Amino acid sequence: VGAGPSGLALAACLSEQQLKVAVVDPALDKVWPNNYGVWMDEMVPLGYEDCVDALWPQSDVVFDAENSLTLDRPYGRVNRKALKK
Repeated sequence: VGAGPSGLALAACLSEQQLKVAVVDPALDKVWPNNYGVWMDEMVPLGYEDCVDALWPQSDVVFDAENSLTLDRPYGRVNRKALKK
């Protein structure tokens, strides 16, 4: 798995299940860039929808192996450079 926050969390969960896990990162010495997300129904009224560089029409919330919830609420990743302008 990757060495980002999600990959490390997954690796920890798998290792707790006594599974062997390999964590791979091509640049261990580099700092991760911060990523920020926003619900689009909150971003659009502010006029900042052009500051989003990725958009997901739905989001899945996973509570455990048997329980999850799909939110029909668009979610976007904020482009920090565009927002700063």
